Amino acid sequence: MIGSLSDVLAGLSEDQKDAVRRFRLQRSRVHNPRPSTANPDLTQREIQVLARIAEGDNNTQAGLVLHIGRETVKSHMKNVLLKLDAHTRAQAVAIGFRRGCLR
Repeated sequence: MIGSLSDVLAGLSEDQKDAVRRFRLQRSRVHNPRPSTANPDLTQREIQVLARIAEGDNNTQAGLVLHIGRETVKSHMKNVLLKLDAHTRAQAVAIGFRRGCLR
């Protein structure tokens, strides 16, 4: 018998966990579609991080400007990539501009 999801996830690498998260997010979108908006539930902080990345900052630089840690920037960017269904940071920035999240 399979244990809980957290037990299963505990045995996976970080890349595998990210793949599971992306799958679950996409699956939830199929079963619970949301209306298209300019800002698909990005938090204010995620928009700030995305804006710093759009300015050309790396994680460390964005963290210094926003007064948060590099790993926190990395976490926010993972969320942004998932929410925007982007595969790269550059693609996330382009989508952010196209949808009006960035100016």
